[in-house]
Amino acid sequence: MESFQVPLDKRMPSLTCHPSVTIIDRGNWFSFAADLIGDVYDSQREEFYSYILEFNGRLNGVHIALEDGRFILVRDDYSEDITLNKGNLYRSLNVFHQAHERVYGEILKMADSLNISLHR
Repeated sequence: MESFQVPLDKRMPSLTCHPSVTIIDRGNWFSFAADLIGDVYDSQREEFYSYILEFNGRLNGVHIALEDGRFILVRDDYSEDITLNKGNLYRSLNVFHQAHERVYGEILKMADSLNISLHR
């Protein structure tokens, strides 16, 4: 399994971060993954997890996962779609970048509304 990283340029009004997207070749699939936030250890954890679960159900083409104590955003694409047309890789990265921007912003808003202190 081969993987490589590409920078995602992201600027949020209150916080600037520059995560990388990790691209993993899984044979028939390419997986794109990027860091969102660290796990939440707060009295509001249960409510935050409930929000993440509900929000995850509304996402299309990406999903939020918890890996090694970090929330990450993941997208999977069929490798044939990407290898047959290199423009599809750009499209997939663009969709992933836009989704990351939206999801990251929503998570920050929810954490703020619950008064949760986040750790990158």
